[in-house]
Amino acid sequence: MINFSDQAYLDQDFTPDLGQLQKGLSHLSLTGSTALYDTVVIAADKMERSATRPRKVLIVISDGDDNSSKLTLQDAVHRVQDMQGPIIYSIGLLFGGDKSRRARHDLQTLSNETGGIAFFPGSLKDIDSVAAEVARDIRNQYAIAYHSTRPSTDGYHTVRVEAHSQGHGKLTVYTRSGYLAKRSSSP
Repeated sequence: MINFSDQAYLDQDFTPDLGQLQKGLSHLSLTGSTALYDTVVIAADKMERSATRPRKVLIVISDGDDNSSKLTLQDAVHRVQDMQGPIIYSIGLLFGGDKSRRARHDLQTLSNETGGIAFFPGSLKDIDSVAAEVARDIRNQYAIAYHSTRPSTDGYHTVRVEAHSQGHGKLTVYTRSGYLAKRSSSP
């Protein structure tokens, strides 16, 4: 559990203890600047180094108004993609204000570009149902692998995934929009 304002603070490390998680939630700060993009990269890096399970999900709860990061939105997205980082689910607490259009775009971008979904509850009382939907979505994920048959070139490569089910037509698929290829140097 990472709390953030102009800096990121680890309030609770990985734990199966619900009491410790609730204690970590009690430290939330709702004041100061917001370094959202920097914190997303710090959290993804922490997961990459410390998580013991192969599937990684990051849930970001924020107003989405980054006004303090050193990284840009695109820098953060590329860093998470480059490390094969977590799927990001965003819960945007956008209850009005002039900055909500940009904040909505930024949270959707973080989620869409990593294979997650952005949610925008209408009020605080809707957060429990959104959290339940995120949990349901995480439990119902499938993993697929992709290997290109074409020679790889450095850079970003777009991949489109579609799923169909007999009797259901086209299904909704949430996935990363592509991958960053780097040729390995051979001796």
